[in-house]
Amino acid sequence: MQLMPRDADALLLTADVLASDNSNGEVRCKLGEATTGQGKSADVPMYCSHGFVGVPEAPDEDGSACQAFYAQDGDEQKIVGTRDNRLAGKLGEMKDGDRAIVNLGEARFDIKRDKDAVSTSTKNKKTGKPMRSLLDGDAGEIHVDNGDASAVIKPDEIVLAVAGGASIRVGKDGTVKIVGTVIQAIAPVVQLGDQGGGQPPPPSPAGAVAIGPQPGAVSTKVFASA
Repeated sequence: MQLMPRDADALLLTADVLASDNSNGEVRCKLGEATTGQGKSADVPMYCSHGFVGVPEAPDEDGSACQAFYAQDGDEQKIVGTRDNRLAGKLGEMKDGDRAIVNLGEARFDIKRDKDAVSTSTKNKKTGKPMRSLLDGDAGEIHVDNGDASAVIKPDEIVLAVAGGASIRVGKDGTVKIVGTVIQAIAPVVQLGDQGGGQPPPPSPAGAVAIGPQPGAVSTKVFASA
């Protein structure tokens, strides 16, 4: 068996990522030592997994930085992998087959293998409360949460609710349940019940809702039927 000749100049090395730039459509990094700020190489291209592009986090003032695993091939360098220990605390509990995309901020993307679930989450900077969307394949439900407001979509039901406030449930069985301290319907015409053909009948005492302090006064915009 004939072995391929080995290039003595081809080495695999590590360095800190001091800065990154992607203005030309490709992520390129400045490599060096973050604790001293001393640079080694500039404009080094970073190879990512196909279809995924990530720009390394900038170094912290204490010298913590993303580490680049790069190949030195003659006079050229190519980043073939990265590791950032600052992200370790962001992962949370992960099981076999799980995936996560995280950064040093609040936003993240998770895939859970055991539940066939996909979720995105972040923090609402205006309220300080969490925001989350979840596609739960195991439960067959979609959840969207923003602080106290939430929406749950099931195969046959949708529930919109605000904790401590109002809620609306729409069911496949044809029922709509509205719970709240005040319920307003603002529209040119309001129909309650089956008016026939989806069109309101002409104003008449038979279907019009009584209004005002005087008995017999009827609305020309609100109609009800049993």
